Amino acid sequence: LTHLMKERCFDELRTQEQLGYLVHSGIIMSADYIQGVRFIIQSEVADPEYLDGRIEAFLVRFRAHLLDNVSEDDFATNVEAVAEKLTEKDKNLNEESNRYWREVQNGSLDFDRNRKEAVAVRGVSKADLMAFYDQHLTLDSPHRKKISVQIFGG
Repeated sequence: LTHLMKERCFDELRTQEQLGYLVHSGIIMSADYIQGVRFIIQSEVADPEYLDGRIEAFLVRFRAHLLDNVSEDDFATNVEAVAEKLTEKDKNLNEESNRYWREVQNGSLDFDRNRKEAVAVRGVSKADLMAFYDQHLTLDSPHRKKISVQIFGG
């Protein structure tokens, strides 16, 4: 999801709406592998409440974009790109040791996690993604969980 979202979020919220110099969307993961979607906007032109509303509006537009503009072939290409990223070899010893230590620290000891996640990602269809989106990201979903951290500067 965030692989498909990242570029469009930057284009809409930073380039088109010019909400701030720093605009980022991506995945956030806790130490025990609970994942979420994260948006960061640092702005000198709008207050945090307004920015929160623009993120919500983006999520509505992005859902429509997924449904209407992302073909099954485009979706499959993106799925494969995510799976390939998950299975890339570590670039150096630091990356490899960090990957192992995450498993040790959270107690799961699943040293084959990336390969398993790649297999799972390859099994996701566009319909699966839309169902996930509707359950977890749509504003009126009863299952949606949201934390909004807003910092006001002086």
